[in-house]
Amino acid sequence: MAKKAQLTMAEQANRMRSLIEQLLSISRLESGLDNIQRVPVDVGYLLTLVQDEANAVNENFHHTLSFDIQSDARVMGVEAELRSAITNLVINAIKYTPEGGKIEVCWKNVRNGVAFSVKDNGEGIAPQHLRR
Repeated sequence: MAKKAQLTMAEQANRMRSLIEQLLSISRLESGLDNIQRVPVDVGYLLTLVQDEANAVNENFHHTLSFDIQSDARVMGVEAELRSAITNLVINAIKYTPEGGKIEVCWKNVRNGVAFSVKDNGEGIAPQHLRR
């Protein structure tokens, strides 16, 4: 029982850390203070971290989640910002897909580089919000 409580607290702490990182990234982007050094980022590794977080969030939604990591390619970027963007896309797919849905996250090599995708069977983004 205590072990389960510790696990739950650790998951909540990780979610809070992620939210804080996202807020800091948004603030930095909106203020134009984007002078951070870009480095090679292992997106496959980031996806394994996001997968753990997504599985915890998904407990309330009962979706079928699949993470298909076919590439070990790295991209130039800011790891915290990439993780924030990826997490946001995956968590939104979980939140806005009807209960029991299917969500597929993919990172693969394509002809001219690599591709990241999140596919779900939710209703999609309303037209007035697509620009955002």
